[in-house]
Amino acid sequence: MPELEFMHIHKTGALIRASVQLGALCGQPLEQRESAALEHYAKCVGLAFQVVDDILDTEGSTATLGKTAGKDAEHDKPTYVTLLGFRRRAPWPASCTARPSRRWKFLTKKRCA
Repeated sequence: MPELEFMHIHKTGALIRASVQLGALCGQPLEQRESAALEHYAKCVGLAFQVVDDILDTEGSTATLGKTAGKDAEHDKPTYVTLLGFRRRAPWPASCTARPSRRWKFLTKKRCA
């Protein structure tokens, strides 16, 4: 599982983190803890994106996805679905992106204005 997370963090996850970091650079300067919180947030969103992508690749149709469905299984690629199964993965994307609370409290209208 760590190898799969590493792979996803350095693929789509890297693009998501870069977009969050570039957005942050366009605003007011951030403190170290704020930058770290944004980095963690982007990592969670990237991993959640990949889990959902893995699910859609398994459950979706080519017409709906706009790309070939089942390609991961066809190429015997490890995914969150194949490693964890459908039951264990179901709540994970939502729980990962639903953690903001205190970590992202600094992202207020006043701070972002």
